[in-house]
Amino acid sequence: MATKAYLLCRISHNQGILHTFLLSFISASLIAGPQSNPGKKHWPHAYDLLDVKWSIRIFHEKREIEGEVTNTLTALADNATLLFDACQMEIGDVFVDGQPASKSVSKETVLVVPKNRKLKTGETVRVTIHYKANPESGIYFVQKEHAYPAKHDMVFTQGEMEDTRYWIPTYDYPDDKATSEGIIEVPAEWTTLSNGKLVESKDNPDHRTKTFRWKMDQPHSTYLISLVAGPMTEIPDGNSPVPTSIFVPKGLEPWAKEAFGGTDKIVQFYGELTGFKYPWVKFSQVAVPEFFYGGMENTTAVTQNISAIFPPGVKPLRSATGLVAHELAHQWFGDTVTATNWSEVWLNEGFATFLPMFWTRKSEGAAAYEHERWGVFQGALGASLSDERPVVWTDYKDALDMFDGHIYAGGAARMWMLMDKVGEAKFWKAIGSFLEANKFKNVDTKLFFDHMSKETGMDLKRFKEDWFYRGGAPKLVVSRSGSKFTVLQNGQAFDLNLDVWVLEAQKWTKKQIRTAQREVTIDLGTTGLALLDPEGKCMAEVKYAKPFDANQVLTMVSAMDAVAMQISTVARATSAFTGKDWPRLAKLIKDPALLAQVIGTMGADSDVDLLEYTKNPAPEVIEAAIHALGKSSAKPEIVARLKEIYQTASNPVLQHSAYAELLSMTKDRKLYMEGWAKDSFEDGFRTTALQWLAGNFKDEGRDACIKVLQHPQNETIRIKAIELLGSLRDSEGEKKVLNALVAELDKGGYRAKLSAIEALGTYGDDGAKPALKRFLYSTQIFFRRAAQSALARIG
Repeated sequence: MATKAYLLCRISHNQGILHTFLLSFISASLIAGPQSNPGKKHWPHAYDLLDVKWSIRIFHEKREIEGEVTNTLTALADNATLLFDACQMEIGDVFVDGQPASKSVSKETVLVVPKNRKLKTGETVRVTIHYKANPESGIYFVQKEHAYPAKHDMVFTQGEMEDTRYWIPTYDYPDDKATSEGIIEVPAEWTTLSNGKLVESKDNPDHRTKTFRWKMDQPHSTYLISLVAGPMTEIPDGNSPVPTSIFVPKGLEPWAKEAFGGTDKIVQFYGELTGFKYPWVKFSQVAVPEFFYGGMENTTAVTQNISAIFPPGVKPLRSATGLVAHELAHQWFGDTVTATNWSEVWLNEGFATFLPMFWTRKSEGAAAYEHERWGVFQGALGASLSDERPVVWTDYKDALDMFDGHIYAGGAARMWMLMDKVGEAKFWKAIGSFLEANKFKNVDTKLFFDHMSKETGMDLKRFKEDWFYRGGAPKLVVSRSGSKFTVLQNGQAFDLNLDVWVLEAQKWTKKQIRTAQREVTIDLGTTGLALLDPEGKCMAEVKYAKPFDANQVLTMVSAMDAVAMQISTVARATSAFTGKDWPRLAKLIKDPALLAQVIGTMGADSDVDLLEYTKNPAPEVIEAAIHALGKSSAKPEIVARLKEIYQTASNPVLQHSAYAELLSMTKDRKLYMEGWAKDSFEDGFRTTALQWLAGNFKDEGRDACIKVLQHPQNETIRIKAIELLGSLRDSEGEKKVLNALVAELDKGGYRAKLSAIEALGTYGDDGAKPALKRFLYSTQIFFRRAAQSALARIG
């Protein structure tokens, strides 16, 4: 799952810099669906699930489903208990091998008991359950008015972590895999996407509905069972031997092609990279409105957030490649091999964050790869330093607690370090044999490292213990005394191999330090400038006891050919820089992504340089320069240039950025009205104008936001108005804002409802408490946690 946070996942606003991959771009409260059970210990599981054949009829207006499911299973014990996860359902008749059976229903399970029959160990039976449901989790009904930029009603499911139980009574935990078959009845003008191969679609006798049958012949965990339905177009994607396609709401076909096109090439590349060909019958992905996450790796049928797609002309300031590559990587790690339990879920998410870096290397080159790798390492390090829990962690309360930077970036960074330790060729050869040996099975960390040790011929026990079962990360302090170079590990020592790069006569040479102790000193044989791990190969915090001065940094950077070294040096060694030093550094940087980062640090005394950078051929450099110019005063030449970009740029993201800075700088009412009247991609002008008004004219902003909620033009501006109202509050003696926000809780739109809960917490009035308290028992964990947080802020 890719962040599955708003876009949480890996949609990059700056493709060359860092695909905003799941971690820091992930709000943990948005990552996954609600949990009815902490998931550490499931109820006694006395059978092996073999197949799940489900059939549902969708009633969109009533937000209901009717269905039946046949779970085929083999008893693992005499008199095996036939217990299934089932929440918020009305359970009807139940059968065992076609014969009526007894049932016992609780809030979270249904127990099926055969009549006049006792199961024997090894006996295979079919358990059929009829049911109805009107759930708030697991399956979601999107109304067309909330589907922006789509214009149609839709339905989708989301099973991870344990939400399949809200729409199919079955075994809902990752450690038992089964084949599956889905039979779906929908309105005649709709189509569907589900797992596996479409084996039948037919018009029904009533001429009002249509039935689709999808079949999955290989076993997968039940949280990966998926359904998406609505008025959609299927677009073939490439000519790969693996059928690859894109599903998108009707009317948005060009957007989907622009964002997702070319995925077939990544399918082929991953097969070559891992040495294990794509194992499923197809690969499809669908853009879904109101989806809570960046994407979800449902087997053969990935669900992507509709915010991932965009019209032609927006690249490279928007890209879905990172998101697509992440969810596709899950088809190998997460779907083909699946973590046995949520404590081990780095095996799913870490690898799905790791593999896309190699597609970046192939498709965009070494510099883009190094930017992405550095971002992953810094995300991993930040997670480990802020919360020193181990990657494999059993003390979580909800499975959701596992989905953070430790498993996404943390898992990926550790795999990069493992690859560096054993060698890239050996690493991928071992990965291929690991996938082959464990395909369609569940795996854990011990099994993985046992395999890797055997295949590489290396003892990886210390590496495993240091990086997966211990918390924290190395904290390294570098000090110099003449030619002596000392590295101190603050805290418990890790076993490390570290590179030391030394600069003499404008040439770099590399030395190495091997240490498993708290302190080590080597003699460099020179007093020249030296950097520890400047390529960022180790997930460690690196500090220098005596910071480098600006001239030393500029000297080092000017001698660097490798972007990786420049990236880490800019991040680690510029603490002594003043405003005048950043423009000097910028002139040494050729890589557009790094240049954009440096430009972002430049201030008002760099106006001349920044104006020149707005003419750079790289859009990411232009965007950075626009925002840096926003720190300046409204000088005529700056206003003129920003106005020119706002009015003439071909990329709408640049237009939006220039408009935002121009409006903030000039406070021009005419410009505000101009933006308010403009339709644009992501409604960028209108949302910027509303935010500016609310930030500068509170009373007018409050009234404008309330009017938006009364007659919203689309879901994007509606959500922006909700977000702003929380901090605008009411005038003395009024409750217009409070009442407006409370009213939003009863309207449609999942994202808007979540925004309203959070806004009421910001509003901070006791009058919001009754409305918020009803969400404390929601089965949707993100609603529940948002309500808890909002009530805590109110006090």
